[in-house]
Amino acid sequence: MGKLILARHHESEWNKLGKWTGVTNVGLTDYGFDMSRKMGEIVKDLHIDLAFASDQIRSLETLLCMEDGSKCLDVPITRSAALNDRDYGDYTGKDKW
Repeated sequence: MGKLILARHHESEWNKLGKWTGVTNVGLTDYGFDMSRKMGEIVKDLHIDLAFASDQIRSLETLLCMEDGSKCLDVPITRSAALNDRDYGDYTGKDKW
């Protein structure tokens, strides 16, 4: 029986600023990179056959850091826009605090 591991990206540049991000393509902060590597360390003892990521850079950065943290660097990656964050419309870029 297989296992499904779900991971959300860690802190992005706009998360840190408290902005609604949605479909805007922003990267991770240094903290986001560090925490993503730690997520990889958590799953390092699990066998991973496939990995999926959205087309957004923060998703790919999270996945690559998780691969680095888990030392599992040969996993095939499929990217799909169907996994992209939702569009917040007029709220995008506005302060959510």
